[in-house]
Amino acid sequence: MPDKYDPKEARYMGYSMIYHTTGLKEEEVVKSYYEKDIVEKAFKEMKSSINLHPIRKYLLSHVKTHIKIYYLAYAILSYIQYRLKEKDISAVNALEKLQPVYKVELKSIKERFHWSKTVTLTKEQKTILNLLDFSV
Repeated sequence: MPDKYDPKEARYMGYSMIYHTTGLKEEEVVKSYYEKDIVEKAFKEMKSSINLHPIRKYLLSHVKTHIKIYYLAYAILSYIQYRLKEKDISAVNALEKLQPVYKVELKSIKERFHWSKTVTLTKEQKTILNLLDFSV
């Protein structure tokens, strides 16, 4: 990549042209175009983060349900990412670290008995759960 550009060529760098035949105002078209970009980036993230695969569903209700499940998964993943950003831990990495964590709970209303035990957590797992507001 050259260090310098010809000023005649450089004056067009960074510009895009959006052609449309809709009845919308120019501002609405540009806004819609960039909103589409946000959705495309979200789908790209979903494909890599939660292993979104091609949808092999043929009934419209199944397709809609499939997309809703992935949307919910992406929303949860985004929330986890937001909560963990102060410690610079990725949501995918956090989920991998929490995968072996489990809790056993026994409860008998008849005998008024309640017992629970969480598997011994690492310091990093405790940090992640605390940032996500899970009590352990």
